[in-house]
Amino acid sequence: MDIPRRDAEPKFLEKLRTHNWSAVIEREFTDGPIIAAEGGGHRHIIAQIVCT
Repeated sequence: MDIPRRDAEPKFLEKLRTHNWSAVIEREFTDGPIIAAEGGGHRHIIAQIVCT
């Protein structure tokens, strides 16, 4: 599960934070993490699916 977490940081979390969103990995699964982000009064949740 370490690889999807490391992959999510530059692809999603850093980019969201650059645009003043708060973003965290909410849950982790073997297929990839669930990312929660809040900004501008809106909350979004996305899943990063890792294909092997």
